[in-house]
Amino acid sequence: MLAATGCGVRLEDAVSLPFVPSPGLSPEDLEVGVLRADAAELAEFASTAATAAATASSRRVAGHLAAVHAAQVARLTQVLSPRAAAASPSPSPSPSPSPSPSPSPSPSPSAAEDLITRERASIPPLRSRTGTTPQRRPLMASLCAQRHAAVLLLGSTVPDAEPGSALVPGELLEPMHALYAAHYRLGILGAAARDEQRAQVTRTLTWVTGQIDQWRAEAQVEPALGYPMAAPGSSKDAVARAAQGMLTELLEAWGRALPAVSARDPRSAAGRLSPMLGAIEAHRYGWGAPLLPFPGLS
Repeated sequence: MLAATGCGVRLEDAVSLPFVPSPGLSPEDLEVGVLRADAAELAEFASTAATAAATASSRRVAGHLAAVHAAQVARLTQVLSPRAAAASPSPSPSPSPSPSPSPSPSPSPSAAEDLITRERASIPPLRSRTGTTPQRRPLMASLCAQRHAAVLLLGSTVPDAEPGSALVPGELLEPMHALYAAHYRLGILGAAARDEQRAQVTRTLTWVTGQIDQWRAEAQVEPALGYPMAAPGSSKDAVARAAQGMLTELLEAWGRALPAVSARDPRSAAGRLSPMLGAIEAHRYGWGAPLLPFPGLS
């Protein structure tokens, strides 16, 4: 299952490319070409890891990552200028394997380790890219967020980074209220959930609480008295849908901060917002939501 929509900033705005009638490729096209080649390589690594995975869970995650990276290749190909597209044929990543629970014929721990290594290695170059145009910077931060989510879902840790400058309080107004709303609603959802789902709600709520503690002083935003919420059902599907909805709203709110933050300080976008977006995306996936190729962008 794969979705490429649902967040607040239009992908078209982040990656629109002017056509440059030049004998060579424009800096914008060269940049997109590098990003596309990187995504194609990651799709290959993920496809191999999915085929060789030892468990159904590992196979599912790697298969979904292969599909996400293939979607990134397709979208980045679309935004190349006609000259660049003609000069640089699209990479053709292997078809994404089905993430079905059928047994793998030859489990290979090295394939999974290779995927983790490659996903982690793709993060520092994205952090260092400020984008050849201001309109490109949200794309860099979004791709960086997707790599963060991938590393977390593969059970590894994200490389340390310079966080960049502190965010301006006004930039955090909507994101912080989204965090407060998620905290409020997850507390209500926990009362409706049952058994193992209640434990999962508690884990998500604990993470949200930690993020509030981390961002509150910098944001200088206090919570409202309450946040509207439809009465959740108590079935497993109803609880999962409610949690997905809350986390999707949270992702959208933090994604809408990307243009302003990346325009002011692209390193803050990559060092501060990308890890947050990636963590939200990982939690969404844990509740059954589809992975997005460009978290925070639509």
